[in-house]
Amino acid sequence: MSYEGSLMYLIRGIEKLKNAALLYIMTYIIIAGFYVALFEGFLSHNAVVLITSIVLIIVAVIIGFIALFMFLIPSFSDLRDYDYSKFNTPYVLLKIGLIGGLLALFIGAALIIIAVSISVKSILVMHHWAYMSEISFMMFSPAYVYNAIVIAYIGEILVLVSLILLIVGYVGIIIGLIRLKDVTGEDLFLAAAILYIIGIFIQLLIFIAWILIYVGARSSLQRLRQSI
Repeated sequence: MSYEGSLMYLIRGIEKLKNAALLYIMTYIIIAGFYVALFEGFLSHNAVVLITSIVLIIVAVIIGFIALFMFLIPSFSDLRDYDYSKFNTPYVLLKIGLIGGLLALFIGAALIIIAVSISVKSILVMHHWAYMSEISFMMFSPAYVYNAIVIAYIGEILVLVSLILLIVGYVGIIIGLIRLKDVTGEDLFLAAAILYIIGIFIQLLIFIAWILIYVGARSSLQRLRQSI
């Protein structure tokens, strides 16, 4: 492969990373709006504001998924095509960690919600069992509640596994940013990687990291395109 052809993978990868960063910045801003609307809705008991908060979080999730699957993962795929030795490990960690983590999180959360729903219904039925048929009462017997507890326990384990996998995905991003700094010479990628490390514990710093990634990607793209 020619130098120019190889360089195009790098440019495409950084371009997609820049787009991912922009979408993640938007996602964090919308999530901030969600918390403001939710807080305001509870204080004012305004149903419209509460519904708005629900719409905002749904929009944030959709944009986050678009950023991940259409830009972030493909960006590291292009970077891996540019330099396999440097970017294969970040790509694998990112893909397994974030996709696996999100999948485990959604399944685990769904199981917990199902278990809580069953438990609440069981408690209500046992309080009013005299008005229920024998079949209905058996469906919500203490044994049925025990099954709900088991389901909830499995859900909690999956949520814990998802957190571990998401950290693995974060590590992939951090390694990728550090190696991208080595390739491009852009210090903002290194600064973003450092913020990402601290951001595992302080989420606000990850928002700032994405801003640095966006600015660093724009700067890198300008230099790379001038070199062609």
